[in-house]
Amino acid sequence: MCIVACSNDSHDKERENFDISLLSQSSELQLSGEYEAFVRLNITYLKKAVKMNYRAGKGLCYLNMAGVNVSAGNYEKARFFSIKQKKTWKTLRMFITKQPSMMTTASIIRILNLMIKL
Repeated sequence: MCIVACSNDSHDKERENFDISLLSQSSELQLSGEYEAFVRLNITYLKKAVKMNYRAGKGLCYLNMAGVNVSAGNYEKARFFSIKQKKTWKTLRMFITKQPSMMTTASIIRILNLMIKL
């Protein structure tokens, strides 16, 4: 029983670290205006999310990409990422509502702000 519990704790911690790291690095790059680095970071994290089978992580990457493209006035790209994000939205919404303890307050605020932009 401890193996399952420990495994779940490790899995949850990995996802929490993913969210916190992605959000803090994305915010830093976006504020500094480093668009290309922001895109590369989110592509790297998108690949990580796929390897982790972490749909909420994929959704977060798509939200980031859509949000930065809206801010830059690249509405076609924003639309593309918005469509991709909507495919993962159901899982992301369930993640936020069913496991709020796994999301930091900053993560939830960032996600909601990005959703408002879209």
